[in-house]
Amino acid sequence: MPDSAILRPIYLNPQNINMLTRKPGEKNLRRTRLRLLKILLLFADTAKTAFIKRNAINVPIHLKIVSIAFIAPVIFLAACNEPVRVGIKKDFNTGLRSSYNGMEPEQVLLVMNNETLNHTDIPLGESFLIINDGIKGLQAKNGKVKVGCSLSIADKEGKLLLDEKDLFAGHDEFEEKDAKMLKCTVNTGDPMKWEEKYDVAVTFWDKNGQGRIENKVTIRSIDIP
Repeated sequence: MPDSAILRPIYLNPQNINMLTRKPGEKNLRRTRLRLLKILLLFADTAKTAFIKRNAINVPIHLKIVSIAFIAPVIFLAACNEPVRVGIKKDFNTGLRSSYNGMEPEQVLLVMNNETLNHTDIPLGESFLIINDGIKGLQAKNGKVKVGCSLSIADKEGKLLLDEKDLFAGHDEFEEKDAKMLKCTVNTGDPMKWEEKYDVAVTFWDKNGQGRIENKVTIRSIDIP
């Protein structure tokens, strides 16, 4: 289970084909394209007919073009084997927000003292975890994955108290089966102050691919109860 090193904040992207020179296979490819175009036109005509019947108005010819433009990407995406892993997940109890691209967590959460938090009040001097569980999309090579993890903490004026570029540097390779949960340990302490809010940002990225997950949350530093 990948984890971050313990750190304490310190004073821190018109075709013209010559029939005589056509290569073998191009005829079949052209036929396939024509069949696909006919299917797209059929969808477009169906959409236009339905639109006319429902609204009883004259529809301009460009509706057919728009319909084709809309249907083509849908067919293309449906043909892809790999799912598109792009989106945002948010814990509404804590405000923890995770945006992901290329690699996706099943859930994101804050944990302190082995308990899942439903708040962001952190006693000064305590540590907590930012966890991304059920990771999908990491690219493996020879059964192993490589992951980076950055951590930054800033006060409400934007001043950086901590800015670590890669906590996993030097120990960033893990068995693929063990990399389903990515977590970062965040320590609090000097120069943080009681009753102040701090912006915490943790980013995990795939060193074998383009995937990344960006976690952001605002915590409130409190006195130890």
